[in-house]
Amino acid sequence: MQNSGKTNIACTVFFLLLHAFSIGQSDNFDKHVNVAMRLIGHELLLDAADSVSLVLPIEQKENLFVINFSDEFYFSVDSLKNTIESILKSSQIAKHYIVEVKNCDSSQVVYSYESSAVELPSEMSLLSASKSLKLLPCGGRVYPSDCYKIYINVLAFYENGSFDIVKEKNQTLVSSSGKLSYTWSFILVGLIIVLIGILLYLRKKKESLVSNNDLIKIGAFTFDIKNTKLTINNEKIELTHKESELLQLLYNNVNATVEKEFILKEVWGDEGDYVGRTLDVFISKLRKKIGPDSLVKIINVRGIGYKLVVND
Repeated sequence: MQNSGKTNIACTVFFLLLHAFSIGQSDNFDKHVNVAMRLIGHELLLDAADSVSLVLPIEQKENLFVINFSDEFYFSVDSLKNTIESILKSSQIAKHYIVEVKNCDSSQVVYSYESSAVELPSEMSLLSASKSLKLLPCGGRVYPSDCYKIYINVLAFYENGSFDIVKEKNQTLVSSSGKLSYTWSFILVGLIIVLIGILLYLRKKKESLVSNNDLIKIGAFTFDIKNTKLTINNEKIELTHKESELLQLLYNNVNATVEKEFILKEVWGDEGDYVGRTLDVFISKLRKKIGPDSLVKIINVRGIGYKLVVND
């Protein structure tokens, strides 16, 4: 049982460390997505013959990514679609997503489309019988130069990422790295390990106390109640079960007289009719076994019973 407990604790620590590692992996995946989004912005500017304007920091709100630009640019619908689809596919990020192009000033959607390479639940797809979804309006059109923001709402990430495929309509995807940073995860694991160590220490201490309750000092002897043994000067003296019970009863009333009738009742109970001579035999055996310590004696109190005397 003790080994099993240690194994369970070891497994717990292992999975906590694995969890922290996975969160770290999730951080890396978020950085990977950020780079891919910036690459999309860069390619769109090049398609607009603009190699000077900048792609501003990517905004991320859970599974929504917003690509901002420093200057105005124009775009063609086909180039926009091909660029986004190529980068999201080659970077193994998104299998199902919605793209919206919004005017910076009015926030109006000037163009949008949806693309999916996964088999969608019927409630999410207008074409539930199809294994893919392509809603690509206004093909071949070119939109004039203006200030635009590209919104990419990812509905299904590739499985090697840190997200799950959306299974219910309008379900929000949240990256676990948004909840706990890599560093704080290791701090948390460290605290848990410390807590486990404290619990193990307290458990061991408790077991030690329970074990010590089975050990009694009688003069120079150590009386092991559980294993029915006396130890003195590294010498072990075996006791019978009845001898052990008798010695324990006398010790519980050390330096006080214990009546014969009480001893017979407590030690032998209803096991049979025992006469005083039977008790005398056990007392005689115990006296021989405690003989190595002259300060420990069992005295016969005539007509009453016996007394265990321990002189300090």
